[in-house]
Amino acid sequence: MRAAFSRLCATDPASDEDLGINNATGTGSDVLIALVGPEFVNPPPQADRVAIASAASPSEMRFLVEIIWLNIVVFSRYLLASAPVYENRVHNHRGPAVNHNNVKLAAGLYFVATPIGTARDITLRALDILASADVIAAEDTRSMRKLMDIHGIALNDRPLLAYHDHNGGKMRPKLLDYLAQGLSVAYGSEAGTPLIADPGYHLSKEAAEQGYLVTSAPGPSAFVTALTLAGLPTDRFLFEGFLPNSKSQRRSKFQDLMDIQATLIFYESPKRLAAMLADAADVLGASRQAVYCRELTKKFEEVRRGTLGTLAQETQGATIKGEVVVLIDRAHEPNVNELDLETQLRNALSTMSVRDAAETVAQVTGLPKRQIYKMALDIGSNTEG
Repeated sequence: MRAAFSRLCATDPASDEDLGINNATGTGSDVLIALVGPEFVNPPPQADRVAIASAASPSEMRFLVEIIWLNIVVFSRYLLASAPVYENRVHNHRGPAVNHNNVKLAAGLYFVATPIGTARDITLRALDILASADVIAAEDTRSMRKLMDIHGIALNDRPLLAYHDHNGGKMRPKLLDYLAQGLSVAYGSEAGTPLIADPGYHLSKEAAEQGYLVTSAPGPSAFVTALTLAGLPTDRFLFEGFLPNSKSQRRSKFQDLMDIQATLIFYESPKRLAAMLADAADVLGASRQAVYCRELTKKFEEVRRGTLGTLAQETQGATIKGEVVVLIDRAHEPNVNELDLETQLRNALSTMSVRDAAETVAQVTGLPKRQIYKMALDIGSNTEG
């Protein structure tokens, strides 16, 4: 077969360098010349080609056809790869995109911020850590496994352990033991940055106290994202996380925050949003500006702006879905003369109860109802005296 192959390719064609092919056998260009004909090189006369082909046996011809076809594929790929117009088509990945590098991590604890909605909102360094850590811990192992699958990160035989508020006391010693063995441990929240209204505080504290490396791959955070969208002051803000469940405790917390000169930020359950906004309007003042954001970075992302009173009315009886971030503007001193305020209260008290009078004046002036109610009580007691 080799002899027949040599006879068929006995020409003086263009060189491998001319065709852009580096063939270790020195026969790749010859095969292409035998195939492409006069469009690329000067072939031997027609009679010589017929004679050479006739001298080959059927098995030799099959071998030659296979070799020719292989070179067609190689040469076609070269042409496509060298033409910019085909770049996107040639490099269009099918399946998970591989954006990570496997690197050697120093022993230590690596906190990894994970997307709050869109899986592509993750840093390349976070992917490197997830691909390279000896041990992976997660608030929700199913969410972590899905995120790794999306980005083409194989778990292989590495441990994937759940670590959350309910099992922290049990799992923390095990993770610290991995650190003692000189291993790298990556920990990721279900969504967002670890420790920010998420587990990880005690793990971080104990790892640092025992002298282990503690570092972070920063990334998404729902309250920071909401702050950039809200249109409220960002020079000072206070993140309070989740408010207490009970109405009395929630209102008490609002009273503590009433005069703070900073944008207030809360996480809230969609089922409690209406009640939370109503309490905020009642305690902080219905005219105070506020925003709530839900489903951030997701398909149905929504940002609603208005006063606390307006938002409280809009959400009453409404079906709210998705994770919610609530932002409330800082306290502003309303331009209300104290004498005028007292006059309004006295007029209201002449026809209403203290409670109704306080509520009416609070709505008119935008001042907190609690403040007006206390003033009404003082006026009432002085009048009686």
